[in-house]
Amino acid sequence: MALARRDASARQRTASTPWAPGAHRAPGPLPACRPARLAGRPCPTRRELHSSVALGAAADGQGSDAVAKPPIAETARTVVDITSHGTLCTLSDDGTPLGTHVTYVLDSDGQPILRLRRDAVHTANVARSGRCSLFVHPEDYPARCLARVTLLGEAEGVGEEEEEAFRMMHQAAHGEAAGVDRPSETDLLYRLRVSDCFFVGGLGGAATAESISSEDYTAAQPDVLRHDVPDIISQWNR
Repeated sequence: MALARRDASARQRTASTPWAPGAHRAPGPLPACRPARLAGRPCPTRRELHSSVALGAAADGQGSDAVAKPPIAETARTVVDITSHGTLCTLSDDGTPLGTHVTYVLDSDGQPILRLRRDAVHTANVARSGRCSLFVHPEDYPARCLARVTLLGEAEGVGEEEEEAFRMMHQAAHGEAAGVDRPSETDLLYRLRVSDCFFVGGLGGAATAESISSEDYTAAQPDVLRHDVPDIISQWNR
C-alpha cells in the first residue's frame, strides 16, 4: 500500500509539471544571467538569444521551425562585425586571382577598412585594379553552425580626413599582432566599397546560399547581442 501511494504521488507531481518532449532543459524558471558585460541590462529572452547565436545557426535541421532567425542581411553584417580579418582576393597583373590574409576594421556603414602594407603584392594589385573580394569566416565558433560571407566590390584609398581615426581603430584592434600583421605608420588604408555580398549559412545542415544587395547589407544592423553571446552561453550551460 505504501508503495502504491508513493507511485500515485509521483504520477501526480509529474502531471502537474508538463514538459514538452524534446525540450532542451528541465522545466522551471531560467537561471539569472548577469555576466559582467550584461550588468544592468535585462536578461535576454530565449527568442533574443536564439536570434543572436543563430548567425544562421541552429542549422542542424532539428527544431528549426521553432527558432527565430535574424534576416540574412543582418546575419551577414553580424558575421563581418565579429570578425576582424579575412582573405582578400585581388587580381594579379595577368588576371590571376591572388588570395592573401588581411585585417580590417569597419566604418559606420559596415564597409571594411583594409590595412595593406605598402610593399605587399596585394597592395600593388589593388593599385592597378580595385576590383576585389573579402572572404570572412569567424574562427571562434564551429564552422558547421555559422555563416560565412564574401564581400565583393572595389577598393579605394581612404581620405586624409578619415585616415587618423581608422589608424587608431586598427591599432586598438590589432596592435598586439607581430611581424607584418602589426599596424605600421607606413601602411596604406583602403575602403572596400561593397557592391554585392554572397552569404552561406546553416553550414552542416540545411544550408542557404544567396546574394545580398549592397543596399540591404548597408541598411542592416549587426545583432545587438553579438559581443555577449559567449557570456550568455556560458551562463546557460552552468
